[in-house]
Amino acid sequence: MDSSPSYQGVPCTTERARVSGGGLLRCAERYVDPVTFRAAPILLFSLLGLAVLAPGAAAAPEASVAAAPKVVIFDLYPTPHVKPARVFFQADAGPYLDKLLWSGWGEATSTGTGVWTLDCSNGGPSCAPGDPDVTTYPARYILSDLGPCPRFGASAKSYRSGTVEIDRNGKTDKGDFSSDYDFCAKRPTSSAAKGAIKRYVQRHHKVARVTFGRCRVTGETDLECRAYWTKSGRRHNQNFEVFARMNGPLGVITLFN
Repeated sequence: MDSSPSYQGVPCTTERARVSGGGLLRCAERYVDPVTFRAAPILLFSLLGLAVLAPGAAAAPEASVAAAPKVVIFDLYPTPHVKPARVFFQADAGPYLDKLLWSGWGEATSTGTGVWTLDCSNGGPSCAPGDPDVTTYPARYILSDLGPCPRFGASAKSYRSGTVEIDRNGKTDKGDFSSDYDFCAKRPTSSAAKGAIKRYVQRHHKVARVTFGRCRVTGETDLECRAYWTKSGRRHNQNFEVFARMNGPLGVITLFN
């Protein structure tokens, strides 16, 4: 296994790397997680998930999400799930939970019972030479810590903690895999996004005047805005992504032009 820092199969870099779909690379210190076989986050340096769908994810069977779901969870993306039949751990064809049947959904603790699956029929970073095409074990996904999810209304909630238990031939492996709670935050308004970018530019570039082009929606929880300023007689422009957080100020990310 590669020991270099990475998250969800993507190497970490000193600069935050943008990926498709308006998402952001998440970096973490590594340890071998028995649930995902990959790096698991200890220290998160950003708060958005990757937007690279694992094979078969688009066709994953799950309960339909209506207009204002009351209790939801997320996997790697800001799309809410209600009693999902499948939950992905990684964006690079790594292991996932499948055929989940739920009990206690909406209560203080909910448990999904199903199958931990690693599909190596087409290879992948979680697979090693000689691995069988498909490996499965009985598994449980235990959710807890309900919190408000204002993006879907005043009464909506999301489970903020999750534990996966896998029964491997009489031995139980456990690992944490939780929703990204910031996916519950409402998308910032254009005015709030511009204010956050202005403060960022003024602080980092030491300029007084910042102007803007139009902001556009690039994801379910974020906006992208273009800012302009002049420093030492030179005109600058830069794209920024702004996203809300459940606790703390708006997040501002410098994007590659």
